[in-house]
Amino acid sequence: MIIDGLANTIDLSSLNELRSLTLGGLIVPRCKNSSTLEESLPSILQRIDSPFLDTVELRFLLVPDADLQFIPWEHVERVLLSHHFFGMRRLRVSVDTVPGVEKAEAKVGEFICRGMPELRRRGVLTLHISTEKKQIGGSVGRDLVQLV
Repeated sequence: MIIDGLANTIDLSSLNELRSLTLGGLIVPRCKNSSTLEESLPSILQRIDSPFLDTVELRFLLVPDADLQFIPWEHVERVLLSHHFFGMRRLRVSVDTVPGVEKAEAKVGEFICRGMPELRRRGVLTLHISTEKKQIGGSVGRDLVQLV
């Protein structure tokens, strides 16, 4: 599925009273173009047209050989800055790890903060990097979009 097609499928523009949005089950990709959902984040977030949006939460899973540079952080930040201008107060980014990801937790937080410096400077961005290892498969998978 192409990125624009996925963004059109997850069109949130009709939710004009949306207050909180959680996108979970996002996986940090291992290589460029390996994950359409993660690359579509800016397009999906841009389609939100709610003046009541207060909180956006993005939940990622960090797998071995994942590369955070393949998430378009600067584009995500640009879209979320426009939401912040219209009243969004919180961006929570949660990253869980799986066995085999050694000593990555500190670098992950640093990388995300460098990728979205203005949101961090404004006090909008909060990070939660889990040191509790998760298993791939079974109950870990793509979560549903949670809307409030």
